[in-house]
Amino acid sequence: MEDMLLFGNLAGSIRPPLAPRKYREMLLTLNDLTDKQLRSRYRFGRQSIQRITDIVRDDITHPTQRSHALSAEMQVHVALRFFASGSFMQIIGDTVGIDKSTVSRCVNKVSKALASKSDQYIKWPSEQRKRDIKQGFYDNGGFTGVIGCKFTNIVARWPGSFHDSHIMRCSQISEHLEQAHKCVEDGLILGDSACRSFLMTPYIRPTEPYRERFNTAHTHTRCCIERTFGWWKKRFYCLHAELRLQPEKVCTLIMACAVLHNLAIEMREPMEDPDDEVQMFWNINKDFQGPDEGRVVRDHIARTFFCITILLYCTKAQ
Repeated sequence: MEDMLLFGNLAGSIRPPLAPRKYREMLLTLNDLTDKQLRSRYRFGRQSIQRITDIVRDDITHPTQRSHALSAEMQVHVALRFFASGSFMQIIGDTVGIDKSTVSRCVNKVSKALASKSDQYIKWPSEQRKRDIKQGFYDNGGFTGVIGCKFTNIVARWPGSFHDSHIMRCSQISEHLEQAHKCVEDGLILGDSACRSFLMTPYIRPTEPYRERFNTAHTHTRCCIERTFGWWKKRFYCLHAELRLQPEKVCTLIMACAVLHNLAIEMREPMEDPDDEVQMFWNINKDFQGPDEGRVVRDHIARTFFCITILLYCTKAQ
């Protein structure tokens, strides 16, 4: 009986032989495609893909070439294909000739490497850059002092149940503005709730013509960020789809896509039909609770910059 038990235990501990590992030849290389074909698949041209690879190379290169380790170029190639398509990893793997688990590792490694560079590519603009941005927004929508539409701060760690105003209050950008913002000349950001001295929101029920003009300029200016979200989601379609990843990996992926978006702007990567995805997501009649200081600043801006408009018009008419 003891012999039988011993034999049975030994037999149960014997693992079946592993299937031999197969190394499939990559189906496509970057050299097989034109810049236009590359952009349709990866959202970046050849030179831009090479620059992205150089940025993350030290973080993703394998120390040895054991087990046919993928090159940094191939890992970026796979990750960009996933970001751009939002397709299943199995399909990505079948497309480029690698296993699903390898695709997952490539996406994770490249996402972490890009997210670790966020301080270099997602940052608050310099004083000179702020002046250029404010002038551009004023020329576009007639709203003074607005800074930003390129991503300057990303918060990707809160569950969806948290209100956006709470996330804003807990963000580094809010802390920075509370300490550094002294006047309108320091720059403004636009939102739909929680009016503050540096965060301008529309009037819920405007009763004066200058307030209506304030709301109109606010809407025309703020639509730029909605357009930016549209471009971002169109460039990286994985943000449209359901990401079947663990929450912490999703947060890293979002940061990586934000870094890539700013890189795309910096490298002047073209977008085809960018306005197709633009939608207006805010409700101008949404109720909000904010400190009186923000409302005072808002009234000051509305009276100073949107009353003058009608006075100048009347003068010219006379």
